Amino acid sequence: VEKEAPTGGHPLVTIVRAAEVDDAFKAAAQGWTVWDSTSGPDKFPFSYSEDEEVLITNGRATLTPTAGDDRTPITIGAGDRVTFHKGFKCAWVVDEPMTKFYHYPVPPPKIACDRCGVECWEESYFVEAGGLDICPKCKKTRDPTDRRAWRNAERQRHGEPWDSDAEDEKPKKRAKK
Repeated sequence: VEKEAPTGGHPLVTIVRAAEVDDAFKAAAQGWTVWDSTSGPDKFPFSYSEDEEVLITNGRATLTPTAGDDRTPITIGAGDRVTFHKGFKCAWVVDEPMTKFYHYPVPPPKIACDRCGVECWEESYFVEAGGLDICPKCKKTRDPTDRRAWRNAERQRHGEPWDSDAEDEKPKKRAKK
């Protein structure tokens, strides 16, 4: 999962304001856990022990950081997408009754090239014989033995089979004039 540049005045809080939140994110959030502020106090301290991603469906709150150099209050409200990063500590004040969808995103697994050790989660080749993960650079080896062994390697993206031509994810090269 890629982190956006933090906005909202604190390095451990990422806010995408309501007008900028895309429909795909809104749809995904519908399957998360719901939190309703009316079931608890209006003011409370909170410490994030792991990343938490939320979509505020209604209401408004002011969060005042209680640790770190920046103690500037942060206001979040209906429609905002907020990521509270691990280590953020604050005092919540619910200004208007709030409901939010939330979940704890799991970082993507790591895939390292079994030949050179480089991280190759974005793109790799899986060699069934031997169960090897190979990075694109190593796949282009000049060693004839390795080339033969890896010629039928399955191209993968994020650990899943990937046909980049079918997905049209790579820009087409322009013909030289």
